[in-house]
Amino acid sequence: MSGDVAAGASSATKTPYRVLARRWRPTKLVDLVGQEVLAQTLANALTTGQLAHAFLFSGIRGVGKTTTARTLARALNCTGIDGQGGPTADPCGQCASCLAMDDGKAIDVIEMDAATRTGINDIREIVDSVRYAPSASRFKIFIIDEVHMLSLQAFNGLLKTLEEPPSYVKFIFATTEVRKLPVTILSRCQRFDLKRIPLGRLTEHYAMIAKDEAIDIDDDAVRLIARAAQGSVRDGLSLLDQARALNTGTIHAEAVRQMLGLADQGVDLAILSLIADGQITDLLHRYRELSSRGADPTVFVQDLMDLSHALSCHLADPNAVPEEFAWLAQDDAAQALTAKLTPGHLSRLWQMLLHGLEELRLASNLDQAVEMLLIRIAFAIDLPPPDALLAMIKGGNTQPSSPSRPAESNVRPVSPQARAQTHQRSQAQSPQSWRGLVDLLYERGDKMLAAMVEQHCRIAKFEPGRIEFAQTGGPSDLTGRLAGALHEATAMRWLVATSSEKGEASLMEQAKVHQSKRLSELSQRPEIQSLMEEFPGTRLVEVRQPQAGPVQTHDDQSHSANTPTPDSTRRNMQ
Repeated sequence: MSGDVAAGASSATKTPYRVLARRWRPTKLVDLVGQEVLAQTLANALTTGQLAHAFLFSGIRGVGKTTTARTLARALNCTGIDGQGGPTADPCGQCASCLAMDDGKAIDVIEMDAATRTGINDIREIVDSVRYAPSASRFKIFIIDEVHMLSLQAFNGLLKTLEEPPSYVKFIFATTEVRKLPVTILSRCQRFDLKRIPLGRLTEHYAMIAKDEAIDIDDDAVRLIARAAQGSVRDGLSLLDQARALNTGTIHAEAVRQMLGLADQGVDLAILSLIADGQITDLLHRYRELSSRGADPTVFVQDLMDLSHALSCHLADPNAVPEEFAWLAQDDAAQALTAKLTPGHLSRLWQMLLHGLEELRLASNLDQAVEMLLIRIAFAIDLPPPDALLAMIKGGNTQPSSPSRPAESNVRPVSPQARAQTHQRSQAQSPQSWRGLVDLLYERGDKMLAAMVEQHCRIAKFEPGRIEFAQTGGPSDLTGRLAGALHEATAMRWLVATSSEKGEASLMEQAKVHQSKRLSELSQRPEIQSLMEEFPGTRLVEVRQPQAGPVQTHDDQSHSANTPTPDSTRRNMQ
């Protein structure tokens, strides 16, 4: 009996479990994760004694705003082990002030949640208490969390005190909505914006914590948790706590994926590939399989948005791809998908997914809403762009110029065999050279785009369906405009991207070189020299072809290098 009583007493006095987010909350500036610049700035201010009277920390949830505020308060009031120290970036953790902060009993550090105490009366309490010096610490510190929730009257009541507080008072504000703060408050504070924590830094941090806490979790699972945290340290630690409770053995990525309702990235690529190919039956089957395994419909759509955004960045500039999608550059399936989809397709896909995400919030059956969204996207992604549709309507043609989607009378997607035949016919009609491409644009009446390509593009790689060039100027959307024009002209998708290579000289540069060469050759002719002698001071400045047309380059002179007559040359001399 006595043994049972002793065991019961031991169980009752056992220290309650503290979640990871609280146990791993930093107590020193140097421990702040991913906020090195902020920590160094505050440490320098504490070392030199150049301390502001009001601080404002802003950022998304979970990046450490309130933690930084408490850490700063701890640093300001630390007295050292001997009780003789001053403000320091490295609090001792053993003095009376530090211990009181650890226990939440520091009477001179007053915390207020402005989300629940928003009125002028709450601010009056602070203003009234400012006149009294701290009772046990160096500074009386007011920490106001979610300060943007204060009413306008409350802000006005705080202004005078905030501008000229007593020397022993410090204000520290934290907010997720800095734009909602009056400019009169902002101008009285030293502002710090806490940034999202990069994926790699979060992954390292969670791996370190998992090792210290003896949590058996593989690297892929840690990376998934870091990705789901979206830059928030606290959110990721909460997920790590949840994953530990989920499995008593080794925590694998598949278990975390099911916990988060995520699909594998390879599956997301396969989904986008099925959308690009118009394979409705396989598309629905694949989604229903994911749904039966517990995939969250909203997260599924968000993942497709993230992937389509990453693919768009990859096509525009491989160096601009988000860190978590760096694997796209080495993935064969991703490369095959980018060959099918142009930036225009991916942009349209992202916009439709965004609208679909809004629809999910209104739908009573989320799975039905996702399936209807996938069907709509699969049929609409390959439609001609608005300008092409407008041109077709003006021309009296109500059918899309691209045969890759059926007429409304036949709603079944085009078969892969028919799609391949269409691609072969389109290739036969496609320009086979860079010069031929520009000539095609001129023939179609798109003279402005043709001129920009001639002037600002240095070709690095050309093959039917794929173009890479170095852009030296012109509009930022030149690649998209060129891809759209070629798609409309050839009824096939063109991958148009900028290249880091220098590329060949632009067609305009080639034309200038050829013109200079022609002028040099002509100036040596006897009839030209006699004309120049007859009109002293003249010089040969230009050679024009009798027929009007696009700028000729060296490669095209075999059929157009006609020698100008003396009369035509005379007119072009000054």
